[in-house]
Amino acid sequence: MKFFRALRVDLRRSLIQKKTLLLLALLLGYMCFNASQYLFGTQAGAGAPLILQQALHSITALDGLYLAIVPALYAASFLQDTQSGFAKEAAARVGVGNLLLSRGVAAALSAFLLGALAAGVFSLGMAAAGFSQTVLGPGMGTYLDLVWEGRLAGYYAVQLTVFGLDCAMAASAALLVSTWIPNSYVTILSPVVLYYFLRFFLRMMIGLLPDDPIFGFLYLENYMSGEFFREDHLLSAVVSCTGLLTVTALCLWGFLRRGRRRLGI
Repeated sequence: MKFFRALRVDLRRSLIQKKTLLLLALLLGYMCFNASQYLFGTQAGAGAPLILQQALHSITALDGLYLAIVPALYAASFLQDTQSGFAKEAAARVGVGNLLLSRGVAAALSAFLLGALAAGVFSLGMAAAGFSQTVLGPGMGTYLDLVWEGRLAGYYAVQLTVFGLDCAMAASAALLVSTWIPNSYVTILSPVVLYYFLRFFLRMMIGLLPDDPIFGFLYLENYMSGEFFREDHLLSAVVSCTGLLTVTALCLWGFLRRGRRRLGI
């Protein structure tokens, strides 16, 4: 019961605040910038599914910047509460384990909801603006074949879920970093820095390995924005979600261990 009481308080603190609307606006601005050439530029007139894909994971615009937006919602809260002394007072009331677990779950869940909501609002905006819900043909990748096969709702469900899990993973990673480095700016920016570092490092390492598709499972970005099996969209979605949830769980596990030391309890 103490855990659920602490979780309720943390979720209210993370979601019911003015900053939530600001970060939602920033995410929508990120998406509009990424898809600007499709919305306003030379490639205007593309279908909404392709535009959503570019808005979420364009590699030519603000690639990965959302990883530095989402953690600002609640990932730095533990650091702030620790510095103010609030965390120790709360731990005395609900228990250290309950406090840390509720903080980790709330940070990940609120980030998931923020990401999924932003992608959903962007999609609804395109529908209201009259963009077509079609694709040019099969073989376009990243779940767009679902649209070609007539499973439009499945396409949006996968994209919103995977993007939400991306955001949850970023918030969990930032929360873990906050137990190591007591700086709010480092906490918020750490997921995007780690993302670029891991992408560079893994590409460098995989370039030294034999050319085998199996090594594609080492790429974090494939879980975040790719599709592993073109012929089996459901399996691809399951693999992506499982990978993202695993990384999120590992970050939260690390936070639970480091959080006790950070509190000095």
